[in-house]
Amino acid sequence: MDLALSPYHLTTLEPAAMSAFLLARRVVTILPVPPGGETRPALRAALSHCPRYRRLLTSWLELAPLFDAGVITTLADGHDAMLDARAASARIDSVRVYEPLRALLHDDAIATTDDALDAFSADLLKGGPDPGLALPVVAGLDALAARMGLIAVRAGPTPARNGQAPGSLAQQAEAQLGRTLLTLGLPILSQASARTILRARLALAQPLQALHRAIDAVIRASTSAPTQQSSIAAPLISAARAAGSAYTQAFQTHAAGQVNKDDDRRKRVTEIFASVQLRAVPAESALIAALSAATRAGTPPARGTPQRPPSTSAPNTTPAQLFTLVVAPTTITLAPPIATTTPARTLNPGRARP
Repeated sequence: MDLALSPYHLTTLEPAAMSAFLLARRVVTILPVPPGGETRPALRAALSHCPRYRRLLTSWLELAPLFDAGVITTLADGHDAMLDARAASARIDSVRVYEPLRALLHDDAIATTDDALDAFSADLLKGGPDPGLALPVVAGLDALAARMGLIAVRAGPTPARNGQAPGSLAQQAEAQLGRTLLTLGLPILSQASARTILRARLALAQPLQALHRAIDAVIRASTSAPTQQSSIAAPLISAARAAGSAYTQAFQTHAAGQVNKDDDRRKRVTEIFASVQLRAVPAESALIAALSAATRAGTPPARGTPQRPPSTSAPNTTPAQLFTLVVAPTTITLAPPIATTTPARTLNPGRARP
C-alpha cells in the first residue's frame, strides 16, 4: 500500500503523517528542490541563498532514518510529483472552470528560482498552508496518485466547536464527493521518533501486509463497480475488518513496551486510536473542493488573468477516480493487553466509533 502525502504534514507530524509512516509500504511526497537540482553545488548555493530552505531541512532531520530506509520518497516508479504540481498550477491558470481559484495562486509560486524555493520552504515551515502554494502541491500529488495507483492521504476534520460543522470548507466539500468504501479504527503512534517507527514497522510487518492485501482487495472491487450505488461485497469488508483487528492486537502487544516511555530523542512515545476511511473520489477532488470553498467564502475572481490554452505539460491521462485515506484522531483509548492466558479485551477496530 503506497500512499501520497502532502509535505505540509511532514512539518506538522499530525496523525495523517504518523499513520502514513507506520501503515504504508512507501510514502511519496513533494520536497522543495534547488533551482540547479539536487547536485552538491546546487544544494550548497541554495543553503547559502535561501535561509528558510536551510531551516526547513534542519527541521526535517529527525525524519532522516525514514528517508534513508526508503519509507519516504519523492518518486513513484521514477515519476516526480513536483512536475505534476507545476502542471496542476498551469491547469488552474488555463481551465475556465477553475478561474475563481486563480486569485489564490502566486506568480511562479513553485517555479525553479531561489525566491520560489525560499517562499515554498517558508510556507512548509509554518505548517498552516497558503492555498496559493498548497493547492497545486496537493492537486499534483493527487494526479500522480491517480495515475500511479497510490492512495492520497487526507487529514480528517477536527471535532466541531460551538455548533459549527467540523473541518474546513474544503474538507466539508470533499466529504460530499465520491463514496466511503471502508471505515476502520486503527491505533497508531502519535508521537515517536523515526527509529521507533521503523522498529514498529518491523515488528508489525505481518499484520501490516495482511491489512494491505485486504485494502487492495476492496479497491479492486470498487474499481470493477465504480458507481455511487455499487456496494463492496460483505466478505471483503469483513476481511478488512478482521485484518484491522489482527493489526490492533499486534500493535497493542508491541506498544506495551514502547508507549509512555522516552524514545531515542528523549521524548515520550504516545499512541492514539484513529478513524481511517478509505474513499473513492473524483481525481480532481482537491481542485473541486477548493473551488466550492472559494465560492462559499466569496473569493473574488482573478482580474486581468489572461485565458491561456492548456499547458502541454499538463497530464491528459489522469484517471477519473482517486482513492483517499482520511485519517482523524478519536477519543477512544485502547486498554493494554492482559498478560494472562485469558484473551485480552480489545476494542473491535472494524468500525471506528464516533
